[in-house]
Amino acid sequence: MIRDEAIHFIEAQVETPNCRPMNVIYQFYKSKNFAAECPSDGKFSSCCRKGKVKLEKPSDALSNDFLYPNFLDLLTHPSNPDYKNFHDNICSYNSAVSFASMGAKVVDFSSGEP
Repeated sequence: MIRDEAIHFIEAQVETPNCRPMNVIYQFYKSKNFAAECPSDGKFSSCCRKGKVKLEKPSDALSNDFLYPNFLDLLTHPSNPDYKNFHDNICSYNSAVSFASMGAKVVDFSSGEP
């Protein structure tokens, strides 16, 4: 049964939650995090298993340090005239360019054995 609320849903009237700024900088990879995400020991587990996973600094094919494209880097600076629009709509942009990946184990049943 479809409820009336679903039929008359107006997305523009949904209040967007404010997670506050991502201003907690993680010691291992300098990632930005929300204060509410910070564990009591100060070590985040969702990104690098509390520092146990070691990643090389990203680089290009010539071993130059990876840098964000200039146009994208500029959008993160409040002095940029497009900053506010980018900041206000970043979730939509992220959804538009995000991908899902999946792992699978391929099993050949042609031999008749599971």
